[in-house]
Amino acid sequence: MKTISKYLLEGGVNLKKTCLKLGYVPIKKQIPEAIESLAYCGKNNFLNDDLYGDFDEAYLAEEVLNMLLKANNYLKKNYPNLEFLIYDAARPTRIQKIMWDFVKDTELRDFVADPEDGSVHNFGSAVDLSLIDKNGNSLDMGTGFDYFGELAEPIAEEKMVKENKLNMSQINNRKILRDSMESSGFKVRYNEWWHFDAFPLEIAKNKFQRLL
Repeated sequence: MKTISKYLLEGGVNLKKTCLKLGYVPIKKQIPEAIESLAYCGKNNFLNDDLYGDFDEAYLAEEVLNMLLKANNYLKKNYPNLEFLIYDAARPTRIQKIMWDFVKDTELRDFVADPEDGSVHNFGSAVDLSLIDKNGNSLDMGTGFDYFGELAEPIAEEKMVKENKLNMSQINNRKILRDSMESSGFKVRYNEWWHFDAFPLEIAKNKFQRLL
């Protein structure tokens, strides 16, 4: 049974109500077949800490979710045996600060946005995801979620293949994910194969309300 996060003391039920007030929508409402495995509900993440507790649903701004629905339709049409596997979506800024404090004085700082500026996640406009087949098998992307290093970086893929650190099957799996997301306007983050932004940060700030 999930418990209230020590970082989100109002609890998941109240935080979900806040999301709705901000104009965010649960991903499952539009894409019920998507599999949610939120990495920050529990300790299977780079902080080894349960950040979300019982805030266990993935939300996006409505316009962004409509974009994800289009990406899902592309995926179903071209790869009917696959589904999206959701790791994170709208993220409270309080959690962003916890993450930033963990990395700000380390070499990992490029992988986490400074909460002072905000992350696209904080405006319900980014989603972290992968692919899973109908048998429940996650596709091999070469690294797991929250792997911070060159192996996870889209900009380094050609180099990683030449060095035999990634194989073409892994690259092709990433390409299926990218093609699906880019078909509706999402852009992959340069150093995380799983992270897709619907809009640049400054545009997201102007279009959507921030989840505090």
